[in-house]
Amino acid sequence: AELGTLREAFSNSFLMILVTELGDKTFFIAALLAMRHDRLSVFFGAAGALAAMTALSATIGLVLPKVMPRKYTHWAAVGLFVYFGAKLLLEALQMLRSGSGSGPSEELEEVEQCGSGSGPSEELEEVEQTLKEDSSKQKKFWSVAAQALTLTFLAEWGDRSQISTIALAAAKDP
Repeated sequence: AELGTLREAFSNSFLMILVTELGDKTFFIAALLAMRHDRLSVFFGAAGALAAMTALSATIGLVLPKVMPRKYTHWAAVGLFVYFGAKLLLEALQMLRSGSGSGPSEELEEVEQCGSGSGPSEELEEVEQTLKEDSSKQKKFWSVAAQALTLTFLAEWGDRSQISTIALAAAKDP
């Protein structure tokens, strides 16, 4: 019985994250960083950020029903899922009407702007400059991993997948 519960929890979590993460900012951040830097360090940083965010979200989802009645957390989760679903459908409808959506998404353009230093992120420019100045491979590895971790963690904050993980943890026993 416990193996079936574990299998169900894994499949629910995997499918939910697969649906909410494909084409997301974190997807493009990892892809662009991996094109420019060592893939292993990007993976290490992004995986660390996603693990930390998942643990944080599951903890919030575990604590929230203990603070608020389960009935309210259930309906809050339902409301958030309906809101995000309706928002995605409206965005898709607007893209179809305007004829956009065939090229790169706005999220990709936003991430590329941050990565090129032409966006509002001066910190990213400083990190890029620091990476160029580092002569040691180990320092560069950890710098790239820290950059991937920071960008991924900040991009995930308040994202659909974080709210989905909180709702899933509140609805089920994590």
